[in-house]
Amino acid sequence: MTDYLNLPKDLQTLGEAPLVDIHLTDDLELIGEQFDHAAQEWGAAWLVDHGVENAQFQRLYDISEQFYDLPVKEKRRYSAHAGGDVRGYTGLFEESNDPTAMGDRKECYDIRLDLPADDPDYLAGNEFYGPNPWPKNMPEFKDEALAYQDACLAMTMRLMAGMARHLQLNEQALISHFQKPLINLRLLHYPVEPSDQPVDPKRIGTGALTDYECLTLLHQRGEGGLQAQDKDGIWYAVSPRPNAILLSVGDSLVRWSGGRYRALPHRVVNTSGRRRFSLPFFLGADASAIISPWKELGVKDALNRYPPISQMDYLKDRYGGTFVAKDWSADTK
Repeated sequence: MTDYLNLPKDLQTLGEAPLVDIHLTDDLELIGEQFDHAAQEWGAAWLVDHGVENAQFQRLYDISEQFYDLPVKEKRRYSAHAGGDVRGYTGLFEESNDPTAMGDRKECYDIRLDLPADDPDYLAGNEFYGPNPWPKNMPEFKDEALAYQDACLAMTMRLMAGMARHLQLNEQALISHFQKPLINLRLLHYPVEPSDQPVDPKRIGTGALTDYECLTLLHQRGEGGLQAQDKDGIWYAVSPRPNAILLSVGDSLVRWSGGRYRALPHRVVNTSGRRRFSLPFFLGADASAIISPWKELGVKDALNRYPPISQMDYLKDRYGGTFVAKDWSADTK
């Protein structure tokens, strides 16, 4: 039986934590060297010297609390999937990262690249592009979310540039695949779990998964609950670290690297006795970008293991198995 509570180590509180620090300096080669080591060993690292003030994180968490305190019917007005969209609100148990479970015990608000309603890709039916829904009577929601999203995009693109330079890839060619990136900032809320009951593996906060895109930046407010798995299959607690953001590799970058890099398996079990809030940001390439192993790395048999696929098609395939079918039309009336 899976033990969600008695984990052997905490990657934050023990001084022997194997996760390395990546300093966002002006030295792209150094950034790339640090990233390359971390991406191969764990698929994750602590991002420090990132320039985001604690006050900015706190404003986003205040906004999250305000939104998730709204009645369910009001939140449903911004539903992400009622119209076949991939932005806006997703309710409890409507997303499932474990096909054997009843769904993830969390609420989400997805904020993607904010584009006008006349965007040609949006008009052509590409659900990954278009305008985001913004809650009424919360004017600061949009401003704060987009400001942090911009900061995350700048950080992740600096990491990608550093990686390209270290690996001696064509840096400009790589950056050209991120002109209209499939990015997503999620405001996540995990309700309080019953403290007098054992953890139900069928309804934990987030079932075990690896992220779909290239890179993920995660900030946790303070409640903890994140768990990560090493190469030997051992799970570790990953407590929030003051003034640091957790960087992790997603499956799209694993494919591009031909398997040189490792995506970080992770899950969330909220045992804090409090509501849990976190802010993950996902960097994907342009919808039309072809994710195919870089020949420069010379990884044996990479093309057979990772056949070329567009970023949009890959994400569609992964999302297709994530969302639980539900008719919530009555909740929006």
